[in-house]
Amino acid sequence: MEGTVSLDYESKSKEELLEEIRQLKEEKLKNERLLLRTVIDNLPASIYCKDLEGRKTLVNIAELRMIGAKSEEEVLGKTDFDFYPKEIAEGFFADDQLVIQKNEPVINREEYLIDEKGEKRWLLTSKIPMLDDQGNVIGLVGIGRDITDRVKISKEIQLRNEQLTQLNAEKDKFFSIIAHDLKSPFTGLLGLTELMVESSDSFTKEEFVEYSKSINKASKKLYKLLENLLEWAQVQRGTITFTPMNLDLAQIVGQSIDIIYQRALQKKITIINEITSPQKVYIDEKMTQTVLRNLLSNAVKFTKSGGRVFIKAESLDEKRLRVSIEDTGVGIPKEDIERLFRIEQKVCSLGTEGESSTGLGLLLCKEFVEMHGGRIWVESEMGKGSKFSFTINKAIS
Repeated sequence: MEGTVSLDYESKSKEELLEEIRQLKEEKLKNERLLLRTVIDNLPASIYCKDLEGRKTLVNIAELRMIGAKSEEEVLGKTDFDFYPKEIAEGFFADDQLVIQKNEPVINREEYLIDEKGEKRWLLTSKIPMLDDQGNVIGLVGIGRDITDRVKISKEIQLRNEQLTQLNAEKDKFFSIIAHDLKSPFTGLLGLTELMVESSDSFTKEEFVEYSKSINKASKKLYKLLENLLEWAQVQRGTITFTPMNLDLAQIVGQSIDIIYQRALQKKITIINEITSPQKVYIDEKMTQTVLRNLLSNAVKFTKSGGRVFIKAESLDEKRLRVSIEDTGVGIPKEDIERLFRIEQKVCSLGTEGESSTGLGLLLCKEFVEMHGGRIWVESEMGKGSKFSFTINKAIS
């Protein structure tokens, strides 16, 4: 048969037969090596052999790709120091020497290297001592499987879990704050109504009016808190409808001022609206009104009688506007500014006439502004006032 050697025992001498046997063995060994090499080169894992000094004596195609070499000839006789940064190569060499000296394999250990593109690659590596016929260690065989994608996914999952744990902790703290804030007006309502039930016959008209005002005040506080809480909950669940459209900012601002105008009048606070001419913006009407209403309400709340509140808009570039609401109020302590828009922090203080504040409105403002792709921030100085600003998009033509 072509490609094989046959033996003719009768017509050949002993020497000729021995030579043919040797040729058969060499051909068999050659075929086995070819088969082994074909298998090694087609495996996706990096495979290599090293001698006692760490010089490579065999590398497969996957290992060549990892190193960035084009052929095995470029690699044979060289060490990891010829291909990797010194720190990484020293780590590989130390591991190799432990395997060789202890004559014990290392199985499935995660390690990293820097590939030819300068990117970190993670490998699941096994190293096995290579022995000669007498059982002496003459080197090692290494197999490395690229697990970079798996490591990245694992780290992303770990990061997401940490973020989720932190978020849950923040929400737990937030809800404990809200529960406390809800309890206060309910306590007032229960106390006042109980007193009115038990002592209604002895009330004067003035006392009845006064108690009614207190109940109305507590009810309004409770309603506003629940309204903000429900809107915030919708945002967290992703069930709130976000429908931006081209609208006139001046009209939206005017409507928001109308809502808090009566309270400003009671405190003798002047609202100076500098957004009077039509300015087309691309916004969700309800969300933007909520932002403006909360910021204007806070400005009035923390400004003393006779103070002023300014609202203005300034073009930042072709696509964005900055809307600012500035007051001449009491200002915000520096240590509180960093905590204003954080869910896990409770920053609340009484207004200039004892008005309560939970801080939930500012969290809602942040959520709504960011849903528009904008940002919100505050500048403040104690005793001089505060300036809240946020960005919105100009109208889409």
